[in-house]
Amino acid sequence: MRNEASAHVEFRLRDEAAAPALGTDLALALAATAAVVQRLDGVGRVPVAWRAQDAHGPLRYGLIDVSADLGFDVLVARVRALLEDGATGERQAALTLEARPLPDGVRLLRPPEGYSEARTARLLAQAVTLAADAVRRPRAALRDLAPDAGEDAPPLPHRTAGPPTEDTRTVPARIAAQAAERPDRPAVVCGDTVLRYGELHRRAQNLAARLVARGVRPESVVAIRADRSPELVVALLAVLTAGGAYLALDPEQPQDRIERLLGDARPALALVTSAHLAALSATGTEVLNLDDELAAAAADPDPAPLPAPLPGQLAYVSYTSGSTGEPKGVAVAHRGVTRLVDPDWSRFGPGDVFLQIAPVAFDASTFEIWTALVHGATLAVYPPGRITPELLAETVRRHGVSVLSLTAGLFHQVADTAPEVFDGVRRLIAGGDVVSARHVRTVLREHPGLTFTHAYGPTENTTFTTVWTPDGPPPGEYLPIGRPIRGTGVAILDESLRPVPVGAVGELYASGDGLARGYLGRPAATAERFLPDPRPDAHGDRMYRTGDLARWLENGDIQFLGRADTQVKIRGYRVELGEIESRLRESPDVQDATVLADNGASGERELAAYLVPAGSPEDLAGGADRLRDRLAATLPSYMVPRRLYAVTALPLNANGKVDRGALAAGDALELGGRPDAPPTAPGSELERLVATAWRDVLGRDTGVHENFFEAGGDSLLLLRLRARLTQLLGRKVPTVVLFSHPTIRDLTAHLDTEPARTEPSRTGAEPGADAEREPARRGRQALQERARRLGAEGRGQRP
Repeated sequence: MRNEASAHVEFRLRDEAAAPALGTDLALALAATAAVVQRLDGVGRVPVAWRAQDAHGPLRYGLIDVSADLGFDVLVARVRALLEDGATGERQAALTLEARPLPDGVRLLRPPEGYSEARTARLLAQAVTLAADAVRRPRAALRDLAPDAGEDAPPLPHRTAGPPTEDTRTVPARIAAQAAERPDRPAVVCGDTVLRYGELHRRAQNLAARLVARGVRPESVVAIRADRSPELVVALLAVLTAGGAYLALDPEQPQDRIERLLGDARPALALVTSAHLAALSATGTEVLNLDDELAAAAADPDPAPLPAPLPGQLAYVSYTSGSTGEPKGVAVAHRGVTRLVDPDWSRFGPGDVFLQIAPVAFDASTFEIWTALVHGATLAVYPPGRITPELLAETVRRHGVSVLSLTAGLFHQVADTAPEVFDGVRRLIAGGDVVSARHVRTVLREHPGLTFTHAYGPTENTTFTTVWTPDGPPPGEYLPIGRPIRGTGVAILDESLRPVPVGAVGELYASGDGLARGYLGRPAATAERFLPDPRPDAHGDRMYRTGDLARWLENGDIQFLGRADTQVKIRGYRVELGEIESRLRESPDVQDATVLADNGASGERELAAYLVPAGSPEDLAGGADRLRDRLAATLPSYMVPRRLYAVTALPLNANGKVDRGALAAGDALELGGRPDAPPTAPGSELERLVATAWRDVLGRDTGVHENFFEAGGDSLLLLRLRARLTQLLGRKVPTVVLFSHPTIRDLTAHLDTEPARTEPSRTGAEPGADAEREPARRGRQALQERARRLGAEGRGQRP
């Protein structure tokens, strides 16, 4: 809101019976509003400022700790204590409530930072509804209070769904139809090799007949290990045509993992090219030489057509990393693939050329291969071996690729080093990790005829769940993930599986035709992630818990906010690594960046940034201090990496994502060491006592020059510090003094020169506070900046 007049929104109750209980109760109004801010932004601490006197009285500041399982009565008591002990000052916090001597309420002076008028109105409506509910049942947990937003608020977006799947034929039937209609059209090309639709269909049918003769039946799993090639595509289609399900094994994966996957999946047999035959000969699985089988199948008479697989039959198994360290096989049915290759967000046809570049063991290949072939397009196979931007540009140019799908990491590398790759492409899809908005803007400005789509989705929901396609270069720092694709439902729910309001943080759940059956042979793991849909009209449907945090945007799109289970804690604060990476990429000295959290020399969790320089590593090293200053100007201290490293490139794994393990283990040039000196230990006896109080409150040792608020303190911990100091020193230390002297050494020096004194009056500032205003302001700035970042954390994007 742009001016104070427009920001005055009265906090009034709709229920007159409860009005006297609320009246001008500032603590209750603050508690209710903070509870809703926590619900909307998903933060654990809400920064507030309030006027305890008249409209011209001084502002007081604090942080309210809020959690969904907290009882409202406990929250109100916590706020009342804060109101009694808050310090005065000049800097405004993100949320400001002004108490007025009105008969019916408290007035919001300014909304939280970044809130639009509509979002502010929703905040107030929900706060009033929640407060009215809390008056009737004050001991209820916050998550159980007033889940709706009031009678006049728009309905909650319980879920959205794309249109139903139109063509329900499975992949083999649709490719057979293309072969009948256009037998001489190129289906698969690789280098000088051209495989036409008629030949692709015939070779797959013949190999399928041989597989059936070997005992492959519907639901049989057939492992395939082969390099990218037209022959690999024939083998995949043959397995589907025979009614089986393929398990693609990445030739680059180590032998131990291959053996574990085969032991878990227990395939009926394995098709392996001659180059990889020896590696599977001792696994106990029946192995067929794919090269020999294809040669024999070419000489076989054409078999009778096999029946097309049914939509509910198993199509493929794709292994993902498990949290226990054991990979889990995601079992995907044909209907999931059918819904994926029949998109409502783009049109594909025989004139298109798709690039097949993803490892076939990676589910992105499902989109590349089968979308191309069911639409009569040409599939151009990237040559086997390492992916380089130079060879990618040559392959795209040679085959006239028009549809290109890249992982986020590979997209960033190509955009930085070989943007000519996109010259002839009409549709670019990127996803699989956080996609940089800056890179997208640059590519679209340089290629105005290109259409970009941001794709999101877990393997458990068949590759894509939502997509977002901007009209032009996207503004802002983050890209939405859009809306669900055809045959897909999406819900954003809280911990109690209730829908969250627009703008509130929740966990994303996916449902619909793309949902996998579960994890192969792991019913317990399946039951943990594939849950019954709680809607009354769900009729036994399931939904998949993605583990991803998200929120509804005002326009109905979804914003991805990061993983619920991989956010790191630094000094006790929740940190989203993707936000730091975005800030680093904004520097003109940095081409790309990845941030890791690991244990430093002290054993504490700390951040390390790995940077690809825009120039030379030496130039980046010379500007390390400038880069740290840039970060410190936009991020709280706990989000500024303690270590900076320069690398020539970010290593990618076989799936095209940044290989963080290889980064930590590889060679890198450290830039300028650590940003601060080792902490100084306390010297005098008084410093040791003060340091003891800090350690008891913060839970760790700190240096005598470390700022309390930057070390993890907040208003609630400040009250605990004051109480602990009283116990240790036998004297009361005013709250304003703790704000004014936020380091151990400063506070000790003050206590050495000041006589013991009683607590300050709660109606005004400490005598002499004006003389201490500047150090107090610095302490509050550290607190409020940290609080502001906490409030904005939920508006970030992924790890």
